[in-house]
Amino acid sequence: AGRDVINKGSVLESGRDMTIQAGRDVTIAPTEVTNSLFSDSKHNSSDITQLGSTASSGRDLTVQAGRDISFIASQIDAKRDIAMAATE
Repeated sequence: AGRDVINKGSVLESGRDMTIQAGRDVTIAPTEVTNSLFSDSKHNSSDITQLGSTASSGRDLTVQAGRDISFIASQIDAKRDIAMAATE
């Protein structure tokens, strides 16, 4: 991407090599799901669930960014090599 790559709460998957490339930032992060239940004025319930992201490659996984690379509460998997480079 010319600027940023942002993947929140989803799956990036390749059967072979995968390259994620951004001119600025690569961010792989969870997303938040909120469920609320309002039964009456005295009883309320809510929960928040974090859904993590996954980047999975059948061979090599390469991540290149012009500034920052952030993998937050997410899973990275490659059957061979993982290489990451941020140039700034």
